Amino acid sequence: MAEKPVNPHAQHRERMRRRIRENGFDSLLDHELLEYILYFAIPRGDTNPLAHRLLAEFGSISHVLDAEYDSLLRVEGVGPRTASLLMSFAPMLKRYSLSKMGTAPKLNTCERAVAYAKSLYIGADREVLYLLCLDVQCNLRRAAVLSIGTVDEAVIYPRNLVEQVLKFGAKNVILVHNHLSSSFSPSRSDVQMTKKVLVTLNAIDVNLLDHLIISDNGYYSFVQDGKINTVLEHGQVAYAADREV
Repeated sequence: MAEKPVNPHAQHRERMRRRIRENGFDSLLDHELLEYILYFAIPRGDTNPLAHRLLAEFGSISHVLDAEYDSLLRVEGVGPRTASLLMSFAPMLKRYSLSKMGTAPKLNTCERAVAYAKSLYIGADREVLYLLCLDVQCNLRRAAVLSIGTVDEAVIYPRNLVEQVLKFGAKNVILVHNHLSSSFSPSRSDVQMTKKVLVTLNAIDVNLLDHLIISDNGYYSFVQDGKINTVLEHGQVAYAADREV
């Protein structure tokens, strides 16, 4: 009886898995990591050429995993299963990152608020405006979405803002939005939006602790820049611009 031919690709995959078990994922180059990821969508065959094509098309592994479904399908060798797999990583990383912080993280410092905000925007391809609703002790109750798309003062409706605050019983809030460009400097519209929110919240005795702008290159804090006063009433936990309280 003739022996079954040895599948060289199967042996290669087993060597790759053994290497990961023994040396960890840090031992892999970007194309090797992508090659390994593709195993889960492509059960057989050599995924190395496709990994190289994806990196050549999008430029980096982060851009591959952030790519849109239709863009992925345009790459030779990528089918619906592969595109769906690659698109799932950023949302899973976002969920993982937020989960690590707990269900009600204390956001009583700018550092903590920025860390949480950065996790909100993992894989974001649109501008999103969040209202972080906090209790008296600055524990998060809900990250409420106020707007998706172009973010400016025109999208802030006082009635909607107040409804979100009352719905989640917020005593303190942090406004957060992202810039898709590399710049995190506030625009004139960002400043006007902040003033509008301050006026609305002051009318219902709720504190705006900060307004954060997040981009891939960094962040901007209105509090750290001295644009918002965060001296709160007696008995409340203060929000620290640069240190833990």
